[in-house]
Amino acid sequence: SRYGLGDIQGTSIGRLQGMGGVGVAQRSAYTLNDVNPASLTAIDSLSFMFEAGVGFFSQKIQASDITSSAQNMNFDLFAFGFPISRWAGMSLGVRPFAGTGYNIASTSGTYPDRVTTTNKGEGNITDAFLSFGFRPAKNWSLGVTASYLFGAEKHYSYNVFADDPYALQTGTLREVSVNDFKIDFGAQYTMQLSEGRRFIFGGTFRPQGPITGDVSTHTESGTVIDY
Repeated sequence: SRYGLGDIQGTSIGRLQGMGGVGVAQRSAYTLNDVNPASLTAIDSLSFMFEAGVGFFSQKIQASDITSSAQNMNFDLFAFGFPISRWAGMSLGVRPFAGTGYNIASTSGTYPDRVTTTNKGEGNITDAFLSFGFRPAKNWSLGVTASYLFGAEKHYSYNVFADDPYALQTGTLREVSVNDFKIDFGAQYTMQLSEGRRFIFGGTFRPQGPITGDVSTHTESGTVIDY
């Protein structure tokens, strides 16, 4: 998660996460699908859906006789879904888009000239979305999702002379702030084979383009660096 915008998140729906994030051709009257907005036409006309979730991450790294572990819990999804008519549905909510979180320290050199270099990052980019799906013809469903991306991520890097508390230390803070819109399109076609059996073909498209934001860099030197 150290580079770019960090770890880009996939689907936040628990059922789809359990299938490895597959959802382009998924249609269900009982759960939302944030991968393909065309699936919103599958919501029952008398239903109102609500989904919320949190994610837990646990990691253990071991090298020779050194062991490091980390745990983290984050918000994953908050979304509503409901029908507009018998041929259209809508959903809205917030979900994570990307995130960064790391803390890496290494020491080089020998006494009394040892230097400890620390790199760490934190922050998240959030996606507030509004999706609309409609059925223009029998067996066909089309959809569109408009998203607003916002949030900030901070990346720190600094050097400390471990054996000399009065030595000049240097550090850099780079902050990335995102405020931008994106749009996604989806389509699904259902081929009914028999009662209870069907093929569903799905596809999604996202226009290519940069994500707009601001990047600021702050460099500091002194005997004490406040990061």
